[in-house]
Amino acid sequence: LMGQENIRKEVEIWNILLDAYRKICEEAGLKLTSNTDGLATDDVAELFEASKLETRIWHSNSNYSRTRVVAPNPQTARGFSGDVFGDEIGFWPDFEGVFDAVEPIISRNPEWLMWMATTPPKDDTHPVYDLLDPGEVKFPASARGNWFETEAGYPVHRLDAYDGELAGLPMYHPRSGAAVSVAEARELALNKINFDRNYLLKFTASGSSAIARHLITAAQAKGADGCTGIDISDNLTAA
Repeated sequence: LMGQENIRKEVEIWNILLDAYRKICEEAGLKLTSNTDGLATDDVAELFEASKLETRIWHSNSNYSRTRVVAPNPQTARGFSGDVFGDEIGFWPDFEGVFDAVEPIISRNPEWLMWMATTPPKDDTHPVYDLLDPGEVKFPASARGNWFETEAGYPVHRLDAYDGELAGLPMYHPRSGAAVSVAEARELALNKINFDRNYLLKFTASGSSAIARHLITAAQAKGADGCTGIDISDNLTAA
C-alpha cells in the first residue's frame, strides 16, 4: 500500500512538471505530447510501474524528439537511440549489464551523450564504487563544485553538501524545518556514516575485507612516489 501511495505522489509531481514544460514548449513555438495525456491518475500510475512513460516534443508535424523512462535492467534498456541519462547508478542492481546495454545507444551519433549521476554506493563491491572513488584527493568547497577524472578518463562533476551550501542550497532541520548548516545537519543525523555518504559523497567501506578499502587507498597514495612490495606467499606456504 505504501508503494502505491508513493507512485500516486510521483504521478502528481509528474503532472505538475509536465504542465510547466508544456507551457515552455508553447512559448518556444513547439508542441509537447505525452502518453499520459487524458489519463486518470491510476492509469498513469500503471505506466509508472511498467516503465513506459513517454513524452514527445514536436518540431513539426512529422519530426519530434521523445523522452522515455526506462527501468535500469539490460532487457528494457537495450535497443534505443539517443541521449542517455542514468540516475542513481550506484544503486543499479546490475550496473555492468545495463551499461553494456546502453553504451551502444550513443555510439551511433557523435552528438549523443551519456550523463550519469549518483551518490556513492552503500556496497563497496558495487562496480561504481571503484569507478568513481577519487581516493585521497581533497576537494575545496566551491559553489560550482569540483571536476576530476576517473582512472578510465571519464570526467566527473562532484558537488557535496558544503558546495551546495556555498551555492545557496541550505540543509534543513528534520523537525523544525529551519535552515541549518551542514555541520549542524550532520550533528543531528542519526547515522553519521550514511550522512557522510549521501551528503558529503564519502566512499565508505562496508564489506568484511581483512583490510578496509580506504586504508589500502591511503597506503597506495603514500607510496605513489616509490614503494617496495615483498611477496611473502612462498614463505607462508613453506611455514
